[in-house]
Amino acid sequence: MSRGPALGPPPLPGEHGAWAMLLIPLVLGLAAAGGPGAASLLLVPALTFLFLSRYAALPAAIRLLEGKPAPPGFVARRLLWTAVYLGASLACLVAALLSTPPGAFAVTLRVAAATTLLGAAQTALVFAGRGRSLGAELLGMAGLASAAPLVIVASGGPLDAQALGVGMVALGYFVSTLAFVRAWRARARGSAVAGAGLAAHLVLAALLVVLWREGFIPAGALAAFVPVFARTAWGLRSPPQTIRTLGWREAAVALAFTGIAVAAFLGRAGGE
Repeated sequence: MSRGPALGPPPLPGEHGAWAMLLIPLVLGLAAAGGPGAASLLLVPALTFLFLSRYAALPAAIRLLEGKPAPPGFVARRLLWTAVYLGASLACLVAALLSTPPGAFAVTLRVAAATTLLGAAQTALVFAGRGRSLGAELLGMAGLASAAPLVIVASGGPLDAQALGVGMVALGYFVSTLAFVRAWRARARGSAVAGAGLAAHLVLAALLVVLWREGFIPAGALAAFVPVFARTAWGLRSPPQTIRTLGWREAAVALAFTGIAVAAFLGRAGGE
């Protein structure tokens, strides 16, 4: 009798940046909600398992679609873990929806559907061979950033300008990171495209000021971007020489940004 493929160790992303992009919107959403509730806490594992299911599935699915050979058992193990992750995500999501405060179920379901659609659209671009395009990366970042308003509405908060502003702050940080890393790579190749990174940050700064003036974000959220913009100026003037150095710098910037932004959103939630 032939044995089925062993489940094997779980496939986990090794990139610190991927984990940061998953967790930052969740942390900011919890801070802006004024404290975790049962539904918002359950959304953390729900979205984490969904994130892991995509990571497990994509390499196997792309190999199958392109007809590329794979190591023995690779595809089967990846698909088994995809099913495990998806099952866990669905269970946590259902539990989260059932735990929402009175009146919050419908809006939470709608925002969760929007988050899922954004992720599905980005995944479709990956299958189409456009996963590294600027549009696909921005679409994926928007899907991750939408977790912030999702956590807020699951806690019973309204889907208003301030809830959307939390997601925009997370997205702004992601866009800054993308622009800086692309500029760093371009500079390393001696390309003039590096100037586009600086231009992107100027546009981002202007948009953040508009969001603050229109009441989407508190002033403290602007302060959270000080280390972000300082990283860009420092990085373009004195570029990190290795990927490892770049990674450690980005980790420090992510921690500083998140800490200041959390304080700003906690302060606003406490003042309401």
